[in-house]
Amino acid sequence: MAPWPSTFMVGTNTTSDFKTLNELFGVSYAINPDCVFLDFSEYRDKLDGGEIGVGFPAASLKYSGNEDLNIEALRGKIPNQSAAIYWRLPTNRASTMTGEIIWRTFLTQTLWVHGEDKQAGHTLGFELRLRRLIVQVEAT
Repeated sequence: MAPWPSTFMVGTNTTSDFKTLNELFGVSYAINPDCVFLDFSEYRDKLDGGEIGVGFPAASLKYSGNEDLNIEALRGKIPNQSAAIYWRLPTNRASTMTGEIIWRTFLTQTLWVHGEDKQAGHTLGFELRLRRLIVQVEAT
């Protein structure tokens, strides 16, 4: 099995239910949310002017597209306020050989952020927080 592609993916597992966002939402174009990836969930002062990272990696995803997405497809994977979900995300690292951003697959605690935009009863875009990211081993 080849490694997963460098695109946003989501699922309740990494086999039968691991889909790109455009597959999940049933659209023909790429859904690329704004992604903020943090190597650590918290930073502490080292008392020498520097900081040290502690905790698990964390991320935030926000998509503010103006099209009417089938958000219920995503809500089906995160039925309550949070759930353990697999995500394929870009990291803050670049390959030393190619210079391209490195993508990784993580098991995360995914949380809905309140205050979604609504228009005529339809949700436009979404915002999620991903905590406790645990990297998954990929086939080569």
